[in-house]
Amino acid sequence: MGEHRITETSVSHSRQGRSVSHSSRKERIYSAADVRALPKGTALLLLTGIRAAVITLRPWMAEPYADRLRAATKRAERDITRRALRKRPQRSPRSRPPTTLSRR
Repeated sequence: MGEHRITETSVSHSRQGRSVSHSSRKERIYSAADVRALPKGTALLLLTGIRAAVITLRPWMAEPYADRLRAATKRAERDITRRALRKRPQRSPRSRPPTTLSRR
């Protein structure tokens, strides 16, 4: 996953007043090996605009609504398949390859 640069702001207060400083540093993000080594039941969440996060997955099949999810999944798969088959171009009958005329 590489590295990314982050900017940190530090504010300090003293008798002389307030001081604000900004510093930039590189932060290491998971390598491919780190992602593969994540424990079972965890995942890496990647969303635009936020830092990557390691999350714990919930096994949906153990939830009380699992039967409704299974049924909805089957309906969605059936509908997707049906639409894909309707959009498939019709095959034209195979035409025979041109015959070669022989000269005698």
